[in-house]
Amino acid sequence: MEEKVLLYDMITKEYIYNLIYGDLARAKLFKDTFESYKLNLKTNYILIVMYDDFWKICRNKDNQYRYYIKKKLLSYTRVILKNYKTISTTLTGTDKIIIFLDCEGKDEKDAYKLSMEVAKKIIDELKNNIINSVSIGISSYCESDREIAKCYEEAFSVLENIFNKGRGKILRPTKVNLNVEENYKSQIDKNIYELLIRIGFQDREASYEIIDEIIEEMIGRNMTEEYVKSNAIRILVEITNYFKRENSKSDLSILIVKIIEKIVDANNIEDINNYLKKTIDLIDRELDREDSKELAMNNAKAYIEKYYMNDISLDKISLVAGYSKSHFSRTFKEYVGKNFSKYLIEVRVANAEKLLRSSDKTIYDISLDVGFNDYSYFSKAFKEIYELSPKDYRDRKIKS
Repeated sequence: MEEKVLLYDMITKEYIYNLIYGDLARAKLFKDTFESYKLNLKTNYILIVMYDDFWKICRNKDNQYRYYIKKKLLSYTRVILKNYKTISTTLTGTDKIIIFLDCEGKDEKDAYKLSMEVAKKIIDELKNNIINSVSIGISSYCESDREIAKCYEEAFSVLENIFNKGRGKILRPTKVNLNVEENYKSQIDKNIYELLIRIGFQDREASYEIIDEIIEEMIGRNMTEEYVKSNAIRILVEITNYFKRENSKSDLSILIVKIIEKIVDANNIEDINNYLKKTIDLIDRELDREDSKELAMNNAKAYIEKYYMNDISLDKISLVAGYSKSHFSRTFKEYVGKNFSKYLIEVRVANAEKLLRSSDKTIYDISLDVGFNDYSYFSKAFKEIYELSPKDYRDRKIKS
């Protein structure tokens, strides 16, 4: 009996592998040769069952143990599917089982319902037999064997969204595939920009809302786990650099590194959300320990040095510091030794000087890049600081 099961497994695996890798001629040969093994079905949907946390459970186990776990899962699954027309096998080197479902002549609408019924049944009944959950990816409707390879890729790929959608779920392809675009990168920059202001204001509720918006946007765009984690780490680094204090009594960087490690090991996007909010809480407590005037002025300086190329008005920088315009102007000059406008110009000119030495851009483009809308004003400001026009300065540096 065991030998028959083993032979059936080998034949089924080979037949399925030929189909998913597009070798239809060899698949037909197997179907005709081993007619008694009931390989003659019309595949309408491909379901891939993934054992959640399989690799974590098997981390320190040998291949024999992994094989045993997958065989056990396959056996349970086949019992569950005994009243449906299917064939199934394990996918070598993965934590997955592949199922071909024949909807036995049902129209596309009813076939869709049947595929959902099968997937729900697998998830529900496996909960009674194994401790950890499974997630299932389902392909779009398959018209013929020629589409099996494409449908397999579809069902396999959709499981990448488990990080965003959560474990123990049924995942299907979406009609709109939203990828990472330049406008999204610009949007997350704006989110971070706003987040820094809200954290500086110690407005925890508004900061949480911005984090929620960022996470919801990534979920809506079906971002991969790798992309979600890299963006979360980027946010942490931006926050840490922005609020880092030379004389801080606590070592914020060590705490942030620990949170980054947790993000790398996170199993779902909800954990990422919580870790980002925990960071906001840490910063909030850190800010409470700082001298309020020094904190406000450091925030203003950090903001100017990061966003000097933007239109920074007195209204905006006062908002960052959390002061009225008149109070900010007095305090900034007292703390920095010069007024806000002069400091902003010096920062812009200093960055222009770097670009004059390191880039081939025109002087006019450099003036725009660092935040000057008036070239004449830029040239005058540059000459006041470096005692040379931008052109003469560049020429002299080239010669030297």
